[in-house]
Amino acid sequence: FSDLYYDPIRGQWWGLSDRGPGGGTLSYDTRVQRFTIDIDPITGAISNFQIVETIKFTNDGPSRTMNGKAPDPSNVLGRALDPEGFVVSPKSGHFLVSDEYGPSLYEFNRNGELVRAFATPTNVIPRNLASGVPNYANDTGNTAGKRTNRGFEGLAVSPDGQYAYAMLQSAMLDEGGGSGTINRIVQFDMNTGRAVAQFAYRMEGSSQGRGISALVAINETEFLVLERNNRGVGVGAEFTPVNKRVYKIDIAGATDVSEIDLDSGAAFVPVTKNTTAFMNLASDTLVALGNKVPEKW
Repeated sequence: FSDLYYDPIRGQWWGLSDRGPGGGTLSYDTRVQRFTIDIDPITGAISNFQIVETIKFTNDGPSRTMNGKAPDPSNVLGRALDPEGFVVSPKSGHFLVSDEYGPSLYEFNRNGELVRAFATPTNVIPRNLASGVPNYANDTGNTAGKRTNRGFEGLAVSPDGQYAYAMLQSAMLDEGGGSGTINRIVQFDMNTGRAVAQFAYRMEGSSQGRGISALVAINETEFLVLERNNRGVGVGAEFTPVNKRVYKIDIAGATDVSEIDLDSGAAFVPVTKNTTAFMNLASDTLVALGNKVPEKW
């Protein structure tokens, strides 16, 4: 799966599927699953995991499922969906799902039927700057926008339900690419479905494969960001992990960088990021996991 979410209003746990086996090469009906689980309030031990409901994402009828297979042709999204972030709107109870292919933000009703697609800002769309043609399937020909498989990874919704926040996994092609250290958080208005601001998030500069995995809203301006590198169990080798940390950030006072190139030297104020990690997942769990750390949390 690619995300977990607890809906405090309904007391429900949800687990989001990723795009399925094959890394976008095989057909797979994308879905979210509701589950129940018991948690011991004293020890934290978990038990009795049970899937109680499976909801497939559909577009234009129950038989028109959203599919994890990569877009084909590559310049048309169609029903291709690589779901990475999941939250429940506190206002409507609808599902919000962030997608890496677009990158896109979608709203589905409780039956999994597509209600709307939010308007993705042009600057984050993977495309060739000269021709303007996008390639959603891979980076071939693209010179700007999100990198392949590094679209909207994190997703949060403000407690009042007014805004959704979608966060790219890492720096865009035209803002440093694989060596870029500054990432974007896009703020969407839930009423209009349009982006109203973008904020810059500075990642740890010394981390190989740097990126983020999740975003959670604490209140209207503060968030938790799960930042990680591509090291640990899951990549075929167990390198010494150096970056599996949760940071507390605040967007209050940050510059709207919608019209700013983040590696151009232009002045801007990034989100406030506590220098001390809220949690250090690698060190805090190393003994419990037998001196091994997963690549992805």
